[in-house]
Amino acid sequence: MNRYLAYIEQPLKNRGDESAHRGIIRRLNLLFPKLNILIIFLGGSNSDIKEFIVDNPMNHYIQIPQHKGTHWALLKGLKCSLFWKLHPSIRKFISYLKKCDVIMCSPGGVNMGGFQNYEHLAFLDIATKTGKPVIYYGRSIGPFSENTQNDINFKCKSIELLKKFAYLSVRDSKSAEEMDALELSFSQTTDCAFLDPIDHSNSSIKELSLPEKYAVIVPNNLIWHYAFKQCDLSIIRQFYSRLIKRLMEKYPEIGFVMIPQTYNEATYLRKDYNFFKEIENIINSPRIRVIDETYSSDIQQSIISKAQFIIGARYHSIVFAINQAVPFVALSYEHKIEGLLSILNLKSRMINISSKDFADAESTNNLIESCLDRLNLQQDSISQAREVATSIALNKITELKKFFLA
Repeated sequence: MNRYLAYIEQPLKNRGDESAHRGIIRRLNLLFPKLNILIIFLGGSNSDIKEFIVDNPMNHYIQIPQHKGTHWALLKGLKCSLFWKLHPSIRKFISYLKKCDVIMCSPGGVNMGGFQNYEHLAFLDIATKTGKPVIYYGRSIGPFSENTQNDINFKCKSIELLKKFAYLSVRDSKSAEEMDALELSFSQTTDCAFLDPIDHSNSSIKELSLPEKYAVIVPNNLIWHYAFKQCDLSIIRQFYSRLIKRLMEKYPEIGFVMIPQTYNEATYLRKDYNFFKEIENIINSPRIRVIDETYSSDIQQSIISKAQFIIGARYHSIVFAINQAVPFVALSYEHKIEGLLSILNLKSRMINISSKDFADAESTNNLIESCLDRLNLQQDSISQAREVATSIALNKITELKKFFLA
């Protein structure tokens, strides 16, 4: 008998989230060919969702239009679930969940942690209240603060939900430490992009007319992040432009390509492409190029697979580098990067960054020098790390068979 999986809380407008989605859905299709997967979006645009679609007759992408007050009703429902039953969009969402055998929350970042996303908790609370088994898979979790009553409330609600999940896995060692501290049972996996069965190195990217030799740079304006909101964006912008100029001096024979990780974002803070174009304009050289944000994560991995090296300040840019066995330097702004590289014994390729690194010109100069130093490391370990990351990801996904083959 065919089983039905409700797949929820998939973030959009980010190529990293897209790659993780494609990785896990493609792998579920291979492992469980009779599993019907309902990927359910409460809101979101058709154009954003279209970017994520994995073509398979067993995959069903469902968009539920948001009626007025959806966000308000989601949060109110955490205290009184009657608000969920009365709201038409949420009621429709719940009806889909009840038709399925299992519910899975998509892989993703620290919504249950540093960002304190109460809407995320609301979706998970709804899922657990259906009585269906809930899988919280391949997440980063924490850190949990206790500085205010709101912090304490968020942590308590998070722990309450974590204890209710039928299966819980985290994708990095720092999140695993959080789970150990909370004395919760969990499974340790790696990022779901490592599940992708497609060999990107053979994909054609001729239409992009890239230089024969190039390196990839993936900046991050950072001020959208809770730990960097007080930073001066102009200093961050100058850091990347000066870093690339130094790289041009050190490697005169190669070009440099910047790959946006976000797409279709309306706000400046989230729109990588505009930020990258500003850096390109400051440098003002034919050797630097920004790839359009319309190119999928598959194409992005193809570009990275042929790069000389990558310097990335986005988590999935580093996942892509490992997945394609390309030398890299990781600028770690959040514990998920350090946690992944710790599992793979690649922390020597990482530089932990904080708001202090963008305090003034001297601080950014020191950070630039650290980046250049890391590029001198031996490259042998990356292919081995990819094998480890892929092996862990493949082994852990098979643990879900007890939910899908019943």
